[in-house]
Amino acid sequence: MSKKDTTARARKVREQELKARRSRAEQEHYIQRIVLVVAAFGFGIAALILVYALTNDYVFVPRQTITTVNGTEIKTSDFQERVKTERWFIANEIRSYASVVGVDQAVEQYGNDILALREPSLFGGQVLDDMELQVLLEKEAEARGIEIDRAAIDAAVDQYVASFLVNQLTPTPSPSATEPTTPTSTPIITSTASNTPTITNTPTETIQPTAEGCTEGQTDCPTVTPLPTNTLTLTPTPTLEQTYTPTPSDTPVAPDDIRSTVTKLENSFYDDANEVAEIDRDAVRDIFTLRALRTALLEDVTKDQPTQEVWVNARHILIQVPEDPARVFTAETCDSEEWAPFKQEAEQVLAALNAGEPFAALAQAVSDDGSGANGGGLGWSASSGYVPEFKTAVDTADIGAIVGPVCSQFGFHVIQVMERELRDITSSQLQQNRSTAYQAWETDLVANADIQRRDDWEDRTPSDPSYNDLLGNVFQ
Repeated sequence: MSKKDTTARARKVREQELKARRSRAEQEHYIQRIVLVVAAFGFGIAALILVYALTNDYVFVPRQTITTVNGTEIKTSDFQERVKTERWFIANEIRSYASVVGVDQAVEQYGNDILALREPSLFGGQVLDDMELQVLLEKEAEARGIEIDRAAIDAAVDQYVASFLVNQLTPTPSPSATEPTTPTSTPIITSTASNTPTITNTPTETIQPTAEGCTEGQTDCPTVTPLPTNTLTLTPTPTLEQTYTPTPSDTPVAPDDIRSTVTKLENSFYDDANEVAEIDRDAVRDIFTLRALRTALLEDVTKDQPTQEVWVNARHILIQVPEDPARVFTAETCDSEEWAPFKQEAEQVLAALNAGEPFAALAQAVSDDGSGANGGGLGWSASSGYVPEFKTAVDTADIGAIVGPVCSQFGFHVIQVMERELRDITSSQLQQNRSTAYQAWETDLVANADIQRRDDWEDRTPSDPSYNDLLGNVFQ
């Protein structure tokens, strides 16, 4: 055996002996070191993921655009702050209202808002609608030369405070109280009839009128025995309006005292926002910017709203088409094969009238609505209360002329306008008309805008302050 082989074998033996002498403790220590290295690596990866998640949530996501309105971007952070502010704001409004009228009426008045506060994504959708609308209104105001300055926003804040917090201004009456020059008030809800006439069906049994051209006792006059029918009547539509009942006071409250008290209430209002939801004054005032925009634009958009409206005293004969809930009425419907027999019948009615048939008697005989019992008479009514096709006809027909058939969603009308005049619109009705016109304008503004929302906007909607923190002590 060579010397080289002996040396190599001796080295291998020594290595085996060294390995064999290694203690169990050393082996365990070695394994622990490996475990610690692997664990440290794992914790490092987890820490990196956590840092990334926090950085993404608090740095990257807030800076991302959540919606774009005609090219104007709204950042996620602005949306999230607005949601928090609106959640506190509407909850504060509900609490103030409940403290005045009671919990049950508050639930009735604010039921949808209470539900939305329980559903963050539903509430967030409403807030995003408002923010997108505000962008559009700001552009419109700029185009119309309307400036929403600090005074306009202050006025909106004052109006809100007066509406929901002014009950704290009411002094305690004394036995010799007199009504103050500047009445202080406690808000109550009353049902006030508006001046908007609407057509309502009131079942009445009407005695047959004397036909046209006939004298009392004439035997050859056309007769029709009317059945109990529905008579069209004009009924004011009751609307809920918030009114204030003056509370007697010993001494009128001075304007400076009112201003001072309102200022204190506003400061308390802002302090509550900061304490409950960590919301600063500017965030709260941004809500009132939208209100101020709407107030200013309503004045501008509806400045040419008519102050008079057409009233007519008309009568008609209706050939009614049977109702079909699935039907969508359009101009083409009138010329459809399905409606052709009814149109033909209306044309026969028109021909009979032109041939000299008495209008009232024919209306009693063939008209399909309750006015037939009155000889087709509808009485005086604002033409704006009728469906568009009927309104156009009574607005433009010559007095005394018989026109038709006029097609509407109800069927075919043969119409005679007896009298027509312009009447002044009441202030309450004018206000309602302006509000309706403005709402239609605003709806069109949004519908024609290019609005692009992120698909995951709902996931970015905050749920704080929580419902329990906001209203848990009011509504169980």
